[in-house]
Amino acid sequence: MSTIDLVSNKLFEEIKQEYDKYGELSDSHISALNCMFGQPLLAALDLVDNSAVTHIVSPSEKEVYQVCSNSGRKYTCPASLQFCPCMSFAFGVIKRGELITCKHVLAILLSKAMGLCTVVEKSDEEISIILFQQEY
Repeated sequence: MSTIDLVSNKLFEEIKQEYDKYGELSDSHISALNCMFGQPLLAALDLVDNSAVTHIVSPSEKEVYQVCSNSGRKYTCPASLQFCPCMSFAFGVIKRGELITCKHVLAILLSKAMGLCTVVEKSDEEISIILFQQEY
């Protein structure tokens, strides 16, 4: 596990504890998130505020996350959160290496830590269809 992964995991653990206790993020955690993730943070927080993150699970424990953007487009990410089909991930994360992640993955991480993901159960077949229909 990389140093960035260790630091971000610790940060999201702290955010979970804080949000469970106080129902909000402290200025120090928002500042830490901004230092770590930069530009995608405000858009990710907006997605969280709009309840845009859905955790889709199957009875056999297959899972994906879907983030509905402000434009209505849905971005489906694997549970590993190692990929997002958006252009920001393709260019900002993969091609240029300027970002740690995109706003969609960051919104998933924040929603998970804050317990704000909408959970929906679907069959394995339905999850396969969702993945197949994802636009790239």
